[in-house]
Amino acid sequence: MISMVTPLPIGNALKVFLVPPAGALAWRVLRKDSNTFTDQNDAGAYVAFDGSDKYFVDASFLQNEVQYFYCAFYFDGTNWTASAPVSATCHATYQDQSSDALTLLRDRLEAGFAVEVARGVFSPASGGIAVLTAPPQVETMQWPVISVHLTSEQPTERLIGELYVEDYFDSEIGKWNEAEGWLANVQIAVIAWTQNPDERIALRQALRRIVIGNLPVFDAAGLTQIDFSVQDVDAISGEYPAPVYQAAGTFSCVAPVLVGDQVAQLSDVQVTVSSPN
Repeated sequence: MISMVTPLPIGNALKVFLVPPAGALAWRVLRKDSNTFTDQNDAGAYVAFDGSDKYFVDASFLQNEVQYFYCAFYFDGTNWTASAPVSATCHATYQDQSSDALTLLRDRLEAGFAVEVARGVFSPASGGIAVLTAPPQVETMQWPVISVHLTSEQPTERLIGELYVEDYFDSEIGKWNEAEGWLANVQIAVIAWTQNPDERIALRQALRRIVIGNLPVFDAAGLTQIDFSVQDVDAISGEYPAPVYQAAGTFSCVAPVLVGDQVAQLSDVQVTVSSPN
């Protein structure tokens, strides 16, 4: 029999669970868009699986929100026996539950420098200090300016089954919350740009205190092992139309990268006992 067919949260994929009858040596699972199976060699069906595994993922040519039918044919060495057909529909229900370090850092730097300007630490002609996610256009930029840029993100810690957080049941909506993912090591380049070397000192100090002041915010978002290093860089050898002074820093942390889904609780369980006697 086919015990269950469930859609994967990513969409365009179904996971099929099989319970072979006693004596079955191998099996073939066919798929159609209608319940019109003939036999194990049905020319109008797609062979979704052919082997001896008790579950498999079908991700070939499936469309979301389309009903598909599966029928398993079990071979005992002599005869083929068909299971009852089972239908299922693909749905894309996944949600990104990651803590994006770059976005959070940009927002906290933007808020922090707004406070620094309000306190009179900086008096930019534009009235504020922009925090960009790409290098500024030096010819037209308003000085000073901050840029943040993702240098790297890669898994640093993985758990069994990619399960970083435990599944939990939300009684208000009657569904289970599931998530898969890992902890990622994230490095972000943080650069303060100015044409005034003395202002660079103030920018570097402001970067440091804004990062430290936001440690509780980073922690609440799941970011850990925060590290921040910075150095002065002088671009005075013709790199730009005019001398540019930078406080070039690196912000690093470990951040959760998760993709989650909400699934309904089980409403029925079938138990099959197999005994040689």
